[in-house]
Amino acid sequence: MIGRNGTPLLAGLLFLVGGALSAQERISIDVQISTHISWYEITIEGEPPVYVIGSPAIAVGMATTLEFSSLFSFAPALDVFINEKRFNNHSDIVVPASAGRGGNLSDAVPYMGLLVSLPAIFSFSLSDQLALGIALSPSFLLHIPLRDNAATTTITNYLYSDGRFFYPETQLRLAFEFQDIEMQLSARLLLPFYNLWDRDNSSFIHEMIVLVTFQTRFFLPSASDG
Repeated sequence: MIGRNGTPLLAGLLFLVGGALSAQERISIDVQISTHISWYEITIEGEPPVYVIGSPAIAVGMATTLEFSSLFSFAPALDVFINEKRFNNHSDIVVPASAGRGGNLSDAVPYMGLLVSLPAIFSFSLSDQLALGIALSPSFLLHIPLRDNAATTTITNYLYSDGRFFYPETQLRLAFEFQDIEMQLSARLLLPFYNLWDRDNSSFIHEMIVLVTFQTRFFLPSASDG
């Protein structure tokens, strides 16, 4: 069961990485920093929808990239960030704390967000040092409450209901490599597929997330280098 902690997902992530180590050509340890924004649609019956963009959040993370060839690699990653959320009692959805406060909104609850990504990356060389990459990932966004108040249970239950932790992700990457280090700049789009079947009548882009990530890859020595 996927509950309030990401232990089962992280265990599965480690299993996948371990099973792939023997087949990889190169491996790197990656450090990354991201900024991201979320798009919310607040709907109240009989009124036009109100669109809210959550305040930008900064995430820090690490990844391990396994290169199976110059064309294909696998890069499981974990990004960590902090944000605050409120429950909107009129529209029965969770909104960012930046949406304001008032009689319709609960007290803010801070959360630690854990974004687990499992991207399969297809790379195309532009020059000896420059490459363009396209990636697809079945990503998962987990939330751990950092404060317990009257709204914590309601908000947390909402965040894990109807598959709201599942965010299929697309990425566009630009990489520059020199010596044993590579710099990457990525644009990432996390799609809230659960809007196809949830019950709050929001549009498909409700709770869509856009990230811009800067990543530094440090290549590890291979057995052939020794």
